[in-house]
Amino acid sequence: DFDRTSTDMAVYFGSGEWDDIEVHFLRRVMLVPVCSPQLLDGELPLEKPEDLAKHTLIYVSKRKWEWENWLQQSGVDFISARGSLQMSSGQLATAAAQEGLGVALADSTLTSREIKSGKLVVPFDIQLDTNRAFYLVYRKQRPLTVGMKAFKEWLMSEM
Repeated sequence: DFDRTSTDMAVYFGSGEWDDIEVHFLRRVMLVPVCSPQLLDGELPLEKPEDLAKHTLIYVSKRKWEWENWLQQSGVDFISARGSLQMSSGQLATAAAQEGLGVALADSTLTSREIKSGKLVVPFDIQLDTNRAFYLVYRKQRPLTVGMKAFKEWLMSEM
């Protein structure tokens, strides 16, 4: 809330439609299933998307629809998973998957370090477009300081 804090800029996740702020697109959010390598090769292997019915699906509580959309996109009729685990954030869902508690949907860019290190694996390289993105935002009509300009240019080039 730029009216109540001294925050200069922020990164928002959403549709990009917010009032009274400048919005600069950074990148779309694409989700893939992730799990621990032990789960992938365990006694109930994940060889095809239908195998998710034998595993716990980890949801972000405010985005429960993501699994249903991913399954539908993957050609899987609605499955009743072995169980579900709801977490309050994507970061917690990913951490739970890393601990072997089930399979989560995660942004492969945000989890790239864990995937590269082998702490997480992507059992099915099927991406779900969330129709949401990350945006750099700041108060409308606010003059940018030298530091803000430099940060914006750096972030936009990195993304």
